[in-house]
Amino acid sequence: MDRGEIAGAEERADGGNPALVALLRAAMEEAGGSISFADYMDLALFAPQLGYYSAGANQFGSDGDFTTAPESSPLFARCIARQVGEVLTALGGGDICEFGAGFATLGGGFAGESGRNRLPPTAVFDHRAQPRFA
Repeated sequence: MDRGEIAGAEERADGGNPALVALLRAAMEEAGGSISFADYMDLALFAPQLGYYSAGANQFGSDGDFTTAPESSPLFARCIARQVGEVLTALGGGDICEFGAGFATLGGGFAGESGRNRLPPTAVFDHRAQPRFA
């Protein structure tokens, strides 16, 4: 990304974040005029107190920017758990790992389904909050 690509972002962004734009511009200046897309996204999402995920605003749910299927209804976790249970039973067991930046709502739904015998009792559920890209 170069400076021209974010020119006027303060005016275009809904609500804007001039401090973040200034940080991005400073990073580009320091790097000689441009930074990689990965570096741009890392700053835009995770810059302390400025990035989308680190600024302290609620991004998820009805008060946030978006709602994911697990937050919409417990029915989603029940349906997925039933299918995962069938697969794990056919495989003779296994673990379930949810990767995401959310509230582990899907995992909570899976835990409830374990009690309904829809998941094998040996299935281990692991939630890993990993919103960053590799």
